[in-house]
Amino acid sequence: MEREVDTNEINKLFEKAVTYFNMPQPEEAYKMFQKVIEMDPKFRTDDGDTGDNPYFYMGRHHDYYLNDFETAKEYYTKSVELCPNDSASYECRGVCWLKTNKYELALKDFRETTKLKNIGMGGEEIFFNLDDIIIEVENRLGGGKPNKEYDWLFNSGV
Repeated sequence: MEREVDTNEINKLFEKAVTYFNMPQPEEAYKMFQKVIEMDPKFRTDDGDTGDNPYFYMGRHHDYYLNDFETAKEYYTKSVELCPNDSASYECRGVCWLKTNKYELALKDFRETTKLKNIGMGGEEIFFNLDDIIIEVENRLGGGKPNKEYDWLFNSGV
């Protein structure tokens, strides 16, 4: 017989994982996020379609700490599926698309981020002004001279 999911227990574990992630103690946080997913694969905070969820943080872990952009994209995609109006997941996935030379997909995610922010969904932009990044991606796609300020976004180092 399966044990009933205790939402209070999951919420506490998720909040603890977020705290560890921000400390930063990413390895410990990652294990906690995995446990949250084991307990409830559809867990998200109760903020409607913009809710916080463990998939976002697992994406950040692979993106930021491991430079594993392919796995990060998978987690960000799960985050978007769970919370379709979460602009941060689109923005972070867009950066991963850039790092893997998928500029058109990056533009699509950045435009979705901007659209969501314009209707009041999501928080502050995680990186730079997205309007500037969109212009830079379009410029590079069109064969224009790159702005060196954004090279870090386009060079994965992997």
